[in-house]
Amino acid sequence: MVNTTNTPNQTNILAAIVFTDVKDSTRLMATNRDRTLNAIVRDRQILESICSNHGGKVVKSLGDGLLMYFTSAENSVTSAIVMQRTLAELSSDLTPEDILEHRIGIHLSDVVLINGDIMGDGVNIASRIQSCAKPWGICISRVIFDSISAVVKVPIDDGGLRELKGIPYWVRVYHLIPVEPKIAAREDDGIILEEPLGQVPPHSPFYIDRPPIERDCFEAIEKTGALIRIKAPRQMGKSSLLGKILHHASQHGCQILSLNFQSADSSVFADLDKFLRWFCAIVGRQLKLKSKISDSWDEIYGSKDNCTAYFEDYILPKIGGALVISLDEVDLLFRYRAIAEDFFGLLRAWHEAAKNHDLWKRLRLIVVHSQEVYIPLNINQSPFNVGLPIELKEFTYEQVTELVDRHELRWTDVEINRLMAMVGGHPYLVRVALYYIARNNTNLDEVLRNAPTEAGIYSDHLRRHLWNLEQNPKLAEAMKKLVSSKEAVRLPSEETFKLDCMGLSLLQGNDAIPRCNLYQLYFSDRLGVGKNL
Repeated sequence: MVNTTNTPNQTNILAAIVFTDVKDSTRLMATNRDRTLNAIVRDRQILESICSNHGGKVVKSLGDGLLMYFTSAENSVTSAIVMQRTLAELSSDLTPEDILEHRIGIHLSDVVLINGDIMGDGVNIASRIQSCAKPWGICISRVIFDSISAVVKVPIDDGGLRELKGIPYWVRVYHLIPVEPKIAAREDDGIILEEPLGQVPPHSPFYIDRPPIERDCFEAIEKTGALIRIKAPRQMGKSSLLGKILHHASQHGCQILSLNFQSADSSVFADLDKFLRWFCAIVGRQLKLKSKISDSWDEIYGSKDNCTAYFEDYILPKIGGALVISLDEVDLLFRYRAIAEDFFGLLRAWHEAAKNHDLWKRLRLIVVHSQEVYIPLNINQSPFNVGLPIELKEFTYEQVTELVDRHELRWTDVEINRLMAMVGGHPYLVRVALYYIARNNTNLDEVLRNAPTEAGIYSDHLRRHLWNLEQNPKLAEAMKKLVSSKEAVRLPSEETFKLDCMGLSLLQGNDAIPRCNLYQLYFSDRLGVGKNL
């Protein structure tokens, strides 16, 4: 696969570039430097050996991880799978404190080998893809997926399009999970902890009900022509609630179908016709129906008429019962106003049709979004003013107490109040703290001391927010004003709504304040406000 050789020390090749790293290595080093270093050296030797056995080359060590390359995409993925499985087997004989959770990213690209190093844009892309990987998981690019999907017998999930730092375009990623996500058993009582990543499963003991929300959603989804709207900032529990509703619907005989608009290629949003063709195609594919789009789409009619007719002729008649379609990340459509206005109007029309037409009574919709609907929609053509509205708030004190109890932590009101004084009732932030404390990896004093720093358990979460702010100077300046003031601040409407949908602020009337003390402390430091507020 060698293309050209420019000098005796420089070679251009097509290579599968592999990055590994350790989750929370900065925090682990701050907690117990010697123990963490020993574990890194132990695991590095294992990874280097597996790489060599599969025809790979270790380029260099990156502190807690490695940079490697392979001349075969298949070998790179096979090697990564063996790495994660070997590390998982090793962990069964280790104490929780000695286990490192590795993440691996792989990308195929032309690179330059020069003086023992590897260079090229693909190296940077592989590094960013690795940051998308889940603990114990492998994240690969589209080009790797196309090369190995037919030969690698491991479940692969479409991770959708991702905006990667330093990459001027969106990149589609895929997740391989060759081992079950690591769980940790408590010392004596046998409680099994679940990592606070993504959706909380419907029957998880760590799912906290928020009465009467679940009951109202269950009652609504059982009705013909139902429409449920779920709104909340990121990591407030939208996906977990959605999973709960879909499970309930499935148990009551409905077919369920989930669409996340982040998984669509950017070209899908070129125009309304292409978008609606994609929408019909993806619905049909998930229902395992043969596509009839090329036969049924008649240019003499409008795109919305064709889409409606496709559902009436090919989708709904094939169901035989109720069909629940969940539409997640619909915020993405707000960027494409022409598409959004017509598509949302279509959803409203279908919802209204269910009142008079038996066929449309089969369709039930769940719409999930983070942002306020800031595009102007005709009041009679908007799905955002009908159906059941659900807005998820933070956990109450009682709900945090319940979650503490489920982690079997023997806390008094003092400890609960101290944690909530830092993170409020933010579901994700609360659960992360309880998870690490219940694993005996840390204690409340240490969590609170390091929380607003790069050595804390929230470092990845905070850095992601910081990076997003840095991409929008107006937002960064607005956040700086919030953390600089001891009073609620009146911001321009656009910045107010964006900080709220990111989950960084709380609204008090028309004014805003930082959502929690964690954000107040971290962004005061990182945005250069100073420490004496």
